[in-house]
Parts: sequence; C-alpha cells; structure tokens
Amino acid sequence: MTMRVNGGAPSVYAAAKTTNANAAQKNDAAQTGRVETPAYRVEISARGRDEGDGAYIARLMSSTKRYDGEIKAGSMEEFYTSWRAKQKELTERAAEKNSEVLILPEPYSDELYWKGDQILGINIYAEHWTEKKGVENPLYAEADEHFESYRNVLGKVRAGGASAFRQYNLKFAGMAALANTAYADEELGKRIARGHTTSRQLHDLTPDGGGKRIARGHTTRAEYTRAKSYANELQNRAGVFVAVDFSSPSTKFAARIRYEYNGSLANIGVKELDFMARHKEAGDVWVKAAQGAYKNHAEITAALKDAGLDDTATAYQEFVGGLTRRHYSLDEAMRANFSYAHGELWEAATNDADGYDRLQHSMRDNDNASIRYTQGEMSRALSDGADEIKFLHRLSRQRDPLHLIQTADGRWVKVNEAQQSDKSARRHDNPLDQELANLHKQLAEVKKSAMSDDQKQPLITSIQNRINTILAQRLSELTAESKKNKYV
Repeated sequence: MTMRVNGGAPSVYAAAKTTNANAAQKNDAAQTGRVETPAYRVEISARGRDEGDGAYIARLMSSTKRYDGEIKAGSMEEFYTSWRAKQKELTERAAEKNSEVLILPEPYSDELYWKGDQILGINIYAEHWTEKKGVENPLYAEADEHFESYRNVLGKVRAGGASAFRQYNLKFAGMAALANTAYADEELGKRIARGHTTSRQLHDLTPDGGGKRIARGHTTRAEYTRAKSYANELQNRAGVFVAVDFSSPSTKFAARIRYEYNGSLANIGVKELDFMARHKEAGDVWVKAAQGAYKNHAEITAALKDAGLDDTATAYQEFVGGLTRRHYSLDEAMRANFSYAHGELWEAATNDADGYDRLQHSMRDNDNASIRYTQGEMSRALSDGADEIKFLHRLSRQRDPLHLIQTADGRWVKVNEAQQSDKSARRHDNPLDQELANLHKQLAEVKKSAMSDDQKQPLITSIQNRINTILAQRLSELTAESKKNKYV
C-alpha cells in the first residue's frame, strides 16, 4: 500500500525512515492549538480478494488520498495496527458468512476405530495366516487342540447343521458382547474428555454471549454407568446379548443400534441406553428394540405411541434430535435404518466372507429374525467366552520358541534335524573340549595316586585353575554364539 505525501508517492516505510532520521534536528515545540491528524486512513475492501494482483494494486493506488501534512515518528506502528485490525475484521466476517459451507472437522474425526470383537478377531486371522504360510514352529499340543474349534468352521457347521450353526453363533455373540463392553470401558475416559464444540462455538455459548453453556464430552461417567446397567437388564429380558456402544470417534451422540451375529448381539449407543434407563415405563418397547423388532427410530416412536406412551414418544423424538447436524435433518435421523452385520468373529473364524454368506443362507434361508437364547445358554456362553478371550489374547505366545535354530551359514532349520551334526561341529571338534576332558582325567589320576598330600595339592590346584580358565573361555564362546544364533 502507498500514499501521496506533498505531491510525491514514496512508500510509507521510506517516508517514515526519512522523517525519523530528521526528527532529532527539529524543534520539539508544537504550535499552540495545533490539531494532530492521522498520516493516512486504512481502507481495505474484501473486493480485492476476487481481483488479480495487477487490478488490485491499481485500485489501491487510485484510491490513495493526497496528504500534505507531516509523517510523524511511530507512523509505521500505527499503520500496521490499523491494517491488522481491518484484516481480522474481514476474516471474521468471511468466516461467519461461510460458516454453513466451511465445517471444521474434529481433530479426532480421522482416528482409527476398531470395535472390541474386531480386535479380538485379529488373533484368529493371524493364526490362520500363520498356518497357511507353513511356519515351522507349531502351537503347543494343548493350544493346538484348543484352537481346533476355529479351524474349518464352514465344514463343521455344514456337517452339524442348524444346531452347530446356533451353537457357534451363541459362542461368538457372547465373546463379542464381552469384547465390545471391555473396549467401551477402556474408551470411557477418552470419550468423557472430548468436547462437543469448537472453541468458536464455546465462545458463542458462554453466558456473556447470550447462549446456553453445554456439557463437554461424548458422555459422562454417571450416564455411562446407567447405560451399562440397563444393558444388563435388557439382556436378561430379551434373550439376546446387549453391549453399550460409542460408535465412531467422531460420533458425539451415540444413539443408534448395530445388530450382529444374526441379531443375537445388539450394540446400543450409550445415549440411547441412557434414555431407555430413564424411561423404564417403556420397557417392553425397549426389549423389542434390542431383539431387532424395529428398523429405525421412527418405528420405535410409532411403537411408543401405539403403547399409549405419548409423552415418552414425544420425549424420544426430541431426544433423537441430538443426532441432527448441518445437512442432516430430524426426519433423516428418524428414518435412517439401524445396521446389520455378520459379526467380526464369524468372518475371522470362517476366514471367508463369501463362504459365510452362503453358509448363513443355507442355514437360515430368508429368516431375518434374531436368534434368541435362554438365560442358561447365555450365562454359560459368557463364562466360556471369558476363557476364550484370554486364550486368543495369549495365542501368539503358545508356540515353542526353540523349535527353530539358525545355523552358522544363516539358514533356519529344525532343531531335531540339525542337532547331532550341529553339536559335532560346534563342540566335539573344539580343541578346548578335548583339553578339558584330558585335564579332568589327569585330576582324577592325581587324586588316586600314592603321592603325599604335600605333593598332590600343588598339582591339584594347578589343574583346577586350568580347568576353570577353560570353562570361563568356553562360556564366553557359547554366549557369543547364542547371540549370533538367535532363536524364534
């Protein structure tokens, strides 16, 4: 930006520099009644943002006003203060104008999110992959026998029919319920700490801004405890497993339902479960929701009205409003269908998504109703599932690390195949081993000889010192060799 001074057009920096250099030689006395005026006026137009550089500079030059006064020391600071203030005003005005278009994502919106049963299934996938690759160190016999139930699941279920399918589904659903709940427990602290709003929104919602202050976090400890407790109540009544759910890291209002394992596991959002816990008058509707009787929130609302619970239905519809956001209306939130999935453990065990689809169709045809179980079946499944989870978490450590050995030439071979030749190469041909054997023989002969103790003792001490020296040297060699030939 430039300005005209006494008919010239020097830069502000040059003019100020010249003035500051001459200021010390001038009389500091000001004329009486003199009125100080700014050296210039800053006028920045947002229109310049849409212009080319040449047109923008030309317009600034044409709008520069002539000033015949004196540029004072400190003018540069005054100029930049005014310029920054105007820039800030324009930036905030543009941000407010485009707030409906420019939506800043939460810092954790791209965070990787794996559900509890998905993490658990990695152990099964890993063992299937390991066996397929033909790793030479197999599982211990006990672990190998235990893992047999996860091998060739498709074939075993086809052979066992609907009964086997039902039992595997019970097993996997129970394990998934435990794994998902445990993962939610671990996520709790992080979800409590996360904010609902950006710093700008928090500023707008402070009392000084005339707004209403809202709570931080995706949930609270009290809300989570209440939701988790009610999940157990639903599970006892519904005949299906129920787990509290946080959904993805960017979902602040977890109120949807995810059905897995043929509807035998309902993962219900923490907000949804909390609402159910605070409105137990609609318990029968909530039980049906856990069983998969409704496709979306609109059908749940209709069921509440049909049950004569108009107040609860109104409250529920208002509650679902928490799912709304920019470009996502209440009607869309009400009619968005709940999700249905195979279940990660089914896919990990079969290791063939298409194969499971065919298996499920052959066992259930077009039956989409949830598979329900008795309380006794579910209790046993949860008890056994806890042991299964421990087993899978430890599975990678259930193989002999000494089964393979690296030879001197860098090859990995089975110990039982190379043991004899390796020992011969590393031990029997070592001259120190032969000397050590000879020394032990000499020591035994000296001790048995008819020499006096005064004659024996110096010889015994000398031989033992040499034996100790050789043993120390051999130990050092074996230690170095062990580091070189690492085991897996």
